[in-house]
Amino acid sequence: MAQTQLYMKRAQVFCVEESGQDTYLEQVAGDAVLAEQVTVTIDSTNYEPTTVRGDFLSTDETPGMASVAFNFRVPLHGSGTAGTAPEFDSLLKASGFKVVNVPVTSDTYTPLSTFDGAGGNPGPSYSCTLLEDGVSYKAKGGFATVVFEGAVGDPMFMNFTFTGAYQAVTDDALETASYNSVAAPPFKGATFATNFGGAYTPKGINNFNLDLGNTVALMHDINDASGNYGARITGRKSIGSFDPEMVLVATEDFFGQWVAGTTGTVATGVVGSTAGNKWSLAVARAVKRAPEMGDRDGVRILSVPYAVSSAGSDVEGTNADITLAFT
Repeated sequence: MAQTQLYMKRAQVFCVEESGQDTYLEQVAGDAVLAEQVTVTIDSTNYEPTTVRGDFLSTDETPGMASVAFNFRVPLHGSGTAGTAPEFDSLLKASGFKVVNVPVTSDTYTPLSTFDGAGGNPGPSYSCTLLEDGVSYKAKGGFATVVFEGAVGDPMFMNFTFTGAYQAVTDDALETASYNSVAAPPFKGATFATNFGGAYTPKGINNFNLDLGNTVALMHDINDASGNYGARITGRKSIGSFDPEMVLVATEDFFGQWVAGTTGTVATGVVGSTAGNKWSLAVARAVKRAPEMGDRDGVRILSVPYAVSSAGSDVEGTNADITLAFT
């Protein structure tokens, strides 16, 4: 049985790496993340008895395992200072990204499956909190997955789903938090390019997305009051799509590349023009799936789906299948 609520104004979202694995850590003002379209789902797997008795009624249900899922989106932007991590650094790490920092130059995030918090690695577990007009909703021991999604002229958004073990809902005042005032650059003016056997700059792209595709599994525990002690990332299947204008096969053979299983690269190019607020997203190895034909205002377009993969010789942490860079 799940309860979901949408939150708008007068609410704050926090994500923080826990100091003790699967141990809830209270938020502080500096952990606040500027988020949109926030929903919280509190889920409980109650035991429903089917006892035999002299009428159609039943005995009391027993509250079972409880978990919390936070869903929200965050505009993709830099911190305003090159080489300084963005405010959503913890959310990216909770999604399984490692970060390499070059002071005054860049922060580069790549997926990793080692969760120990060492050397920029994702931490062992995370707490997520929503404060809404004096009430605190929270989860411990959690991890997330994220979908990057952008339409031309709008910011690129990161759509996060954070899952963790339920913590008691309590009263808690809103934090006196300050937020990063750097505006997200619009998704335009970049050099979006692919290379599936030959470099190509697609034209007419209106939408691009990349779903990191983490599998976040709850970890059950009879010793925990919620029946779960946290969650873990147990798998990853990354997929995405973009929608260019259809061109002659001699220019780019979308269908032939799909049939042949040709592997290649997909890259947004650098979005933004101000140091400290520029980002780029790149896929080092992908295979195209079957294109789908469509039209936009009478112009023939294709929806080109792709799946992210790695070569057999790739070493995690050395060869990055996905790279998100801030400069």
